[in-house]
Amino acid sequence: MPRNHGRKLTGTARKKDQRVLRGSAFTYLTRNQSLKKLQLSLPEFRKLCILKGIYPRKPHKAPKGKDKTYYLRKDILYLMHDPLLAKFAAHRAWKKKLKRYKDKKMTDSVTALRASKPVYSLNHLVKERYPTFVDALGDLDDALCMVYLFSVMPATVKIHTKRSDNCRRLAREFNNYIVLSNSLRKSFLSHRGIFYQAEVMGQKLTWLIPYQFTNKVVKDVDYKVMLTFLEFYEVLMGFVNYKLYQTLGLTYPPVLSKEKIEEGADGLDAIVRELKEATPSVAPLLLKTTPLVLGKGSQPSSKKGLKAQEESKKNLSSLGDALAKIAAAEEDSEAEVSEPEIVDEEGDDSSEEENEEDDDDASSEGPWEGNDAAEKKEGEAEADTNLDEFATDSNAKLLKKMNVYASLFSKFHFWVSREVSLHPLQFVIAAFGGKVSFYTESGTVKENDPSITHHISDRPRPPKTRLNRDYIQPQWVFDCINHLVILPASTYAPGTPLPPHLSPFVDDVAEGYIPEYRKTIDEVSFFFFSFTNWNYFALGCSQLDLFSSPW
Repeated sequence: MPRNHGRKLTGTARKKDQRVLRGSAFTYLTRNQSLKKLQLSLPEFRKLCILKGIYPRKPHKAPKGKDKTYYLRKDILYLMHDPLLAKFAAHRAWKKKLKRYKDKKMTDSVTALRASKPVYSLNHLVKERYPTFVDALGDLDDALCMVYLFSVMPATVKIHTKRSDNCRRLAREFNNYIVLSNSLRKSFLSHRGIFYQAEVMGQKLTWLIPYQFTNKVVKDVDYKVMLTFLEFYEVLMGFVNYKLYQTLGLTYPPVLSKEKIEEGADGLDAIVRELKEATPSVAPLLLKTTPLVLGKGSQPSSKKGLKAQEESKKNLSSLGDALAKIAAAEEDSEAEVSEPEIVDEEGDDSSEEENEEDDDDASSEGPWEGNDAAEKKEGEAEADTNLDEFATDSNAKLLKKMNVYASLFSKFHFWVSREVSLHPLQFVIAAFGGKVSFYTESGTVKENDPSITHHISDRPRPPKTRLNRDYIQPQWVFDCINHLVILPASTYAPGTPLPPHLSPFVDDVAEGYIPEYRKTIDEVSFFFFSFTNWNYFALGCSQLDLFSSPW
């Protein structure tokens, strides 16, 4: 920007000065100009841009050349008012003082100065970037992938142990919510890891979890940038977990006894069992709180959007009562038909390590507090909608699907062999209402327990087989949840060639090719959802041969 040194420009000089203040030269700033304006070093500027969500721009006409990196001037002015600038300046002064004390070999001063290292909080950034809770859920895919990735990374000089432990805690707490709310919808085993998709308050979340192998830290990866993203994602996940637990009426973070954590390998069963005691009915509570996710400032502006939101609130609020009536009807039908009961004994649940104390990132009050009181009263008032008005064909299918999500494996007790990866199967089976047991030295459920209905093994069938259980490979569990049907166990018997593992994320009709196995499963699914009481169909379908079925 040219300087006129207080002189009043007239004529050609004035037009030239106004010409410079317009267009790309005024709209954009180069990276060096941004550094001088903010008085930051390059690493600090990169970190601040990542935390604030500011990215470089590509102008149509580069005023300083095409080899420069440009930022919007309004973005840089937005960064100038952030309190992190003062924290970065305090950190630079602290580093200079620490270096001076080290050079003078002042040991006591160095120890005291390290204890008073300046710290900063990122809590205000969550509210700035995500004004409503729906916005945070819509942008949670990258955060989930990053948190789950660093939860299995080994500790190195750059990746500290506390960082990995915190990521493991956040991932475990999110898994607990998915299991309690029965929100898991899809899962796919790929060569890169396991893909999961869950539906949380109307938002579809997709993330990738690496396999539990020994991960190597590659040197050609810039871990500083990844750790900066992770620093913000940890704060975001802490607030999201708190808000999700609050919708279930649970305390966050979950507090568990050390004995329950040491019972298993992952802590999932221990937390879920303790939380279920405080949550008598999860599905109706979730359905009633679903319309509450919109906070202030997130209401649709058009009349069409308002009408669609009101209809959605009305349907979702009555869905809880509809599920309760369907469950009561199924209990009456089960009472008429004599069915052998499966006694569920308390098994050895898995747990990995004791939860650490919750850090400052997940405070007692989330950034989306105070927006739900009025909407909660409206949702509870509309929950008395008549079931007859709600029971259309499409809604009846939705009700049956919701019931399947919660209790697809509710009649089954799985035994997981040692050679099988425990954590993915335990998470998936528990999310669909099943019970999982595995070998531990102090376990109360043994391999020969009569209540076990399915034995998951990844080796040839063991010499001692039992007639009262099905022996399956791990792929059977994932194919069942992807198609919401209990597939025949004989097709997935240990030692037999497995059928193709079809991806639930691919639309075969849009791709123009429908695999033969997809057609066969669709026929089974049609019969499955047409059955009056799906529990009896689920218990008997495992004894059928899929390729010799009458349909």
